[in-house]
Amino acid sequence: LFINDLLNLNFIDIKRIKNKKFKVVIDAINGANYKLLPTILRELNCEVIELYCNNSGKFERNPEPLPENLKKLEEKVLEHNADIGFACDPDGDRLSIVNDKGIAIGEEMTLVLCADDYYNETNSKSTLVTNLSSTMCLDYIAKKYNVAIFRSAVGEANVIEMMKKKKSSIGGEGNGGVIVEDLHLGRDSLVAAIMILNKLSKSLDKISSIYSTIPKYYMIKSKISIPDIDLSFLYKFLKENYPEVAYDERDGLKLIWNNQWAHIRNSNTEPIVRIIAESERLDKTNSLISSIKENINKFINEN
Repeated sequence: LFINDLLNLNFIDIKRIKNKKFKVVIDAINGANYKLLPTILRELNCEVIELYCNNSGKFERNPEPLPENLKKLEEKVLEHNADIGFACDPDGDRLSIVNDKGIAIGEEMTLVLCADDYYNETNSKSTLVTNLSSTMCLDYIAKKYNVAIFRSAVGEANVIEMMKKKKSSIGGEGNGGVIVEDLHLGRDSLVAAIMILNKLSKSLDKISSIYSTIPKYYMIKSKISIPDIDLSFLYKFLKENYPEVAYDERDGLKLIWNNQWAHIRNSNTEPIVRIIAESERLDKTNSLISSIKENINKFINEN
């Protein structure tokens, strides 16, 4: 029933995808999608090369589908001259992409490409919903299609709650989690994979060419150890040290400039503060991370 619903989404052109006969390498990390994703893609006339697609439950790489953990997938895409590579996390709700040149483009781009395809196919004016830590590329997509974008606190449940509130049809997180209300309100790598293939099926362009049309931003995810302190005082201190910027305090503290931002929030499992920053230049993002760490250390030393 689920597969039937997936293959009957009205904004997906199944016949067009089948006619392309894509060659796809799948790294399912021997997790939940080990059988389902290859089966669905073969149903779509794809030639599937399997990597870590058994039910052993043994993780052959770091379970996070981040570029640094997808070297084997990158090699397989090049070895087989594949059109694309897909990597999942163990429970199969997140999707990361390796392009036709054997380069992992980062899990942040999955929702960006899927949202681009969704609005292009549907002409929908439905709100786009994501979280505070996801890429500014999503603002570009929202502007491109003249739709509103709203950001929730980090976490799938928070995104879904805002999607309900804003009556949104599409949303997700920059960790590769795509949520399409037409299918179900939950992150799903299977719908993400089909949406990416749907986008690819429209032209002769490779995924690397399509990716190159999206504005380039540089995101860094970092962290810093902290003692047991009242973080509300830390966030107040940071606001005072960056008085010229806008900020959002719904989930830690997000500092927002034009074309750059930094999100500082505590971990619920470790004595650390996570710092995520993004700008249009790598050196600017590095500088922003360094500046915030310096101010955090200054606060700790003074208190």
